[in-house]
Amino acid sequence: MNVQTRYIGISILLELFSRGKVPFFGWLPAAFIGGLSAALLIPANAQAQGVGDPSANTSVTGTDDVQTSRQIYEAAYFDRFAPQTALDMVRQLPGFSIEDATSARGLGQAAANVTVNGQRITSKSNSIETLLGRIAARDVIRIEIVDGASLSVPGLSGQVANVVIANTEMSGQFEWRGQYNTELDYANLTRGNLSVSGSSGAFTYTVAASNNASLWGATGTSVIVDAEARLIETQTVYRRSITDRPRASVNLGWLGPSGASAELDLSYQREWGRGFEDEALLLPTGEAGLRENPDRETRSEYEIGANVRFGLGPGLLRLIGLLQSQSGEDDRTSIVTLDNIGQNSGRRFITDDTTSERILRAEYDWPMLGGDWQLAGEGAFNSLRRNSTRLTLQSDGSFTEVSFPDGSVDESRYEGSVSVSYPLASNISIQTTVAAELSRISQAGSVELTRQFLRPKGSVLLSWVPSPDFDMAINFQRLVGQLSFGDFLARLFVDTGDQNAGNAQLVPPQEWRVDVEFNKSLGEWGQASVLVFGRRIEDLVEIIPVDGGQSPGNIASASEYGVELDATLELAPIGITGARLDLGVQVIESRLDDPLTGQRRRFSRTEYREYDIEYRHDIPGTDWAYGMSLRDDVQAPSIRLTEISTEVREPRASLFVEHKDILGLNVNLEWDSIFGNQTYVRTRFDGFRSLDVIESVEEGVRLSGSSIRLRIKGNF
Repeated sequence: MNVQTRYIGISILLELFSRGKVPFFGWLPAAFIGGLSAALLIPANAQAQGVGDPSANTSVTGTDDVQTSRQIYEAAYFDRFAPQTALDMVRQLPGFSIEDATSARGLGQAAANVTVNGQRITSKSNSIETLLGRIAARDVIRIEIVDGASLSVPGLSGQVANVVIANTEMSGQFEWRGQYNTELDYANLTRGNLSVSGSSGAFTYTVAASNNASLWGATGTSVIVDAEARLIETQTVYRRSITDRPRASVNLGWLGPSGASAELDLSYQREWGRGFEDEALLLPTGEAGLRENPDRETRSEYEIGANVRFGLGPGLLRLIGLLQSQSGEDDRTSIVTLDNIGQNSGRRFITDDTTSERILRAEYDWPMLGGDWQLAGEGAFNSLRRNSTRLTLQSDGSFTEVSFPDGSVDESRYEGSVSVSYPLASNISIQTTVAAELSRISQAGSVELTRQFLRPKGSVLLSWVPSPDFDMAINFQRLVGQLSFGDFLARLFVDTGDQNAGNAQLVPPQEWRVDVEFNKSLGEWGQASVLVFGRRIEDLVEIIPVDGGQSPGNIASASEYGVELDATLELAPIGITGARLDLGVQVIESRLDDPLTGQRRRFSRTEYREYDIEYRHDIPGTDWAYGMSLRDDVQAPSIRLTEISTEVREPRASLFVEHKDILGLNVNLEWDSIFGNQTYVRTRFDGFRSLDVIESVEEGVRLSGSSIRLRIKGNF
């Protein structure tokens, strides 16, 4: 099949999607699909030249080596965006979105689609975006978009951004973000970050401080009726939540001869969250009252990570160690006070958690028989200690403790794997991993139970690069999922009165997954990436009946499949120099048999339709830029055994204007969430919903308001 025939085939397939001939794709607008089909038929420059603003003195060059499909974005390509950090640069890569892996099971193989100098990032408490935000743009030599298999880093597939940096001298960067919410009439002025990095001979260092503060809230009204539509209660709601997360971190590195290196990461974070949801009540009798739902959260976390890499025999040995610990208290209260009665009812629930994770991993890489091999072993030790306190309000205003079970969960996990990356032809490569894990999960408290599991894992990645401007990858995987230890233990939700019974029989979910990714350079028009995937899941975690109540548990089998599109369209070819359109679309369908009714339904509370459109125009010859975005998603209902909640959110739009050099600073003013309000319906049942006996129906609207955001960032 030649290249032109392949593109015609893709356009025909997309046309069938637009006409609804392929299941669940019929909702996509025909105009959008037709435009994408046309874009895929645009002849691309064989060397991928001219991506971006053609008036700028920049270029994007594709290597002549078809096997690697390497697109190189020199630092000058990003000049029009005036980036301050490597994060600013990666965010402007056409047709590329950052995928993190901080919630992955242990460390395992590489999963994030960003590497630095060809090496995976091993921190768990710091996201990829956080780490990239500490690298000064001036230290970035180039960014390479490569096929993951070409890096010989097991676990990587599809497009990977390899950020090539060189610390030459001390540099620093800072950012401050202010936010004012129009609906809450409240401001958050404490969010920002500061970092300093540099090198001295073979040594590198980065010192950083940040506060990832957040402000969220809403106002609105709710009406609650019974099964006969008789009024139970009317509510006027005001909710606000503020969280500060100050963090300090240090990274020390050493680059030695013959590929030897060492790195030490230290970080510490405190978290203070305080919020409330006040509901002014009006009963059918005319009585008025107030329901107060304050919550307070305090938490501390530290992480120590180290890794060394050195030559040993014919290859390189890498040793990685990580210690992460978190402790904190979550205090939530709900009190109802009626005007003519006084304090009527109330409950309070406090959890004091301590979690820890210790990981030791060894990787040995060596060439053999024309391929790149890796032998890896990992031991991970996780634990959760929870002390729970349940209290009820007394007539004198005091709280009295009611018995509630404490508990702990421990897991010891050992994993071994062998991987090989091998070229089958000049433009075809294969990467195969065979792995297995042995885990032991122990629970103490109201239930004493220890279980052991032996699970096979692995993957086969096939990568094909038929031309420098087009590549595709097929990845077959057998995965073992991560459990939330809190799901093993009982928990009370004071705002709704719901309770999880706890489930000692939880097992980690497993899945078969297939990913097919297509990447196409559109030449001067930009870049497009399409991912089609399917998952067959065993032991999916959902809410199920447990001991007469409900709690997270396992469902024997479920499936999920979908398609994702990431595309960047440069508008210079139609005369709008310096402008671009970024488009993201995601369509997902999921299926499981409901544990109560046996009927097919989607996974609870999952986003199954989503789009994100962003327009940015960097005005040539000036330091000004402006833009806008529109985002929307459709979410499946949140389903428990005794209630169903459905939310409908309005599309969220934003506008921004940016000046890239005000006294050397980049200043961005944004009007965010111009829309973004939501309506919801919550149906509560008298007993399990399978009995179909409705207790109450609550309908409401929440006005989250728009935000005025000011961002100032610079470097020194």
